[in-house]
Formats: sequence, structure tokens, C-alpha cells
Amino acid sequence: MADSDATRRRRLRRLWLLTGLAVLVVLAAGVGWWTFFRELPQQFADGSPEERFKYGSIGAEDDQGMPYWIWLVLPKMFPEYLPGPGGWASLGFVWEQGREMPVGFSKKTIGFERVAINCAFCHTGRVRKPGEAVPRIYPGGPGNGVDPLAYERFLFAAASDPRFTAGNVLREIDQITRLRLPDRLLYRVLVPFTRRALLRQKAEFAWTDSRPDWGRGRIDPFNPVKARMLKVDICETIGNSDMQPIWNLRPRVERKMAFHWDGLNTDLTEVVLSSALGTARRRSPWARSGGGWRPSRTGRRACPRRGSRTSFRWTTTSPGPASRSTAGTAPGATPWTASAPAASSR
Repeated sequence: MADSDATRRRRLRRLWLLTGLAVLVVLAAGVGWWTFFRELPQQFADGSPEERFKYGSIGAEDDQGMPYWIWLVLPKMFPEYLPGPGGWASLGFVWEQGREMPVGFSKKTIGFERVAINCAFCHTGRVRKPGEAVPRIYPGGPGNGVDPLAYERFLFAAASDPRFTAGNVLREIDQITRLRLPDRLLYRVLVPFTRRALLRQKAEFAWTDSRPDWGRGRIDPFNPVKARMLKVDICETIGNSDMQPIWNLRPRVERKMAFHWDGLNTDLTEVVLSSALGTARRRSPWARSGGGWRPSRTGRRACPRRGSRTSFRWTTTSPGPASRSTAGTAPGATPWTASAPAASSR
């Protein structure tokens, strides 16, 4: 009788132990989800299409979003790596008075607040008419002042600086606000993670050092895609081109006119989907149904002969068109995960 009671007590203790472990696992999973994956809708000043174009998320924060407070303090920590005074504005970012973010940047909470670029980064023009002190902003126009490559190189230079540490970043953040203890602990992890990701991206973009600088209002729309996504040799190719306006597209659709600066595509749907890849949006539009983009085997080919043209195609494993041509890659996406800046041209 005593033996059976002792056996029951051991079984009961084992059951309580297993129950406690299960509760701890569930709690840990919940904390992990809340800290890294909890997604909140964006808040806009108004719900206009223009507002969403300028500041709305295109989904790049998931893979390419930089922690907000790191992004905010980097120009203050490393002004010597910027082309001039003025912080982010020195890179030609379009900034509306009284706004928290420049045009072309979205801020969204996915676990923590993240910053990423959107289509307006490359497709917002700024013009000052004679006699006007403040430039006018034209959403959908060519990004005539922004310098995507200088943005990338600033981030890479900052990440290469030994002062890019959690302690230094938090001290700079303290000059603006005092983070809660859980957020401070989180940033102790996010800072070194972000730095490592940027250094990996710096190596991926080393080929730009042997090419002409893109310059303001210009970008290489396809070589970053070949190097980072298709994993093919970019050879001696140079793809620097002007950023294109995306306004007044209806006549181009109705008349079957060509899109992109090179005129290689007449399908607007195909252009939009391929440009989504360029803005660092890696998740397929059909991701929730299990689909996803993948490079076709025909994309992995040897370097073309000088003067010849080589096209790359993407095939989709999800419902929809059988293939899509790629174009663009968007700079400024500075991931806290594994990828980084690259700018889109449409």
C-alpha cells in the first residue's frame, strides 16, 4: 500500500512538472511572438491614397525593416559619413514639415517599431519654382534629389565603425527618450544583430565600388537583384539609370506603351510585381496561401558576350501568371534580419 502511494505521488509530481514545463514553453512562445512578430496596423494622418503612398508600408519591414530607434540616431552618431550637414536630409530625402518620417519611409510595428522604404523613396519629386523658398513635393514624380547609393554606403560605414555598439546606441537614444527596461534589453540584442546584417550586406554590395557612383536621382535597378537574389555573376555590367516617374500611367496602359527606362515591358501588372521585389519585399503577394517567388533555372547563366542582351525571368509557385520579369532593387531597406538596402526603379 505504501509503495503504491509513493508511486502515485511520483507520478503526480511528474505530471505537475510536465504541466509546468508546458506552461513555460507557451509563455516563452507568447513573449517571443509579442516581442518579434506582433503586427499592428499603421496610423495615418488621413486615409488618402497620397498619404499611404508617401508613408504606407509595402511589406518590406518584415525582412528589411531597421529598428526605429537605431535608424533615428545613426546620423547623430556618425555625421562624418554623411555627404553634408543636416542628417538624413543631406541624402536628399524629401521631408514634409512637422512629419516624423521622410517621404518614402514607412514606420510599422512588427514586434518592435521598424523602418523601411516604400515606392515613394524613388518616386517622389521635389521642385522649387522661381521665387519660392520651400520646394514643392510631387508624389509619383522621379526622385530627382535622393541618393540611394550614398544612403547604403552611410549605413555600411556606420556598421563598420567600432563605436556601433549597444551601449553607445542606447546612450544616444537616451538623449531623445528613455526606453522602458524591456525595450532597453531588446535593443541590447537588436543593435549587434543589425550591425552584423549591415556588414553582410556591405560585402554583397562590394561590386558597387568598381562601378560609377549612381548619383542623385539615379540607381542601378537590376545588378543588385542579380547579385543578391538571383545569385548570378553581374560580370562587367553597369545599369545606372534615372529614376522614373510613375504618374499618368493610364495612357501607357491603354496604348500598350513600354514601361521601365529600357522599355522592355508593356505589362503593368508584371511591372508592379517585379518592382515589389526591387523594394526588398521578399514575401510573395500570395504568401499566406503558400506561394512564393523563386528564380527559374534559366536565370543562372554565364556572363553574356559584350554588347549582347540577357533577360532574367522569375517563375511563381502560386496562383497567377506563369512568369514575371524582374527589375529594380531598393536601397534604404536596412534589415534587422538578414538583408539590406537596395533601391527600386520602376
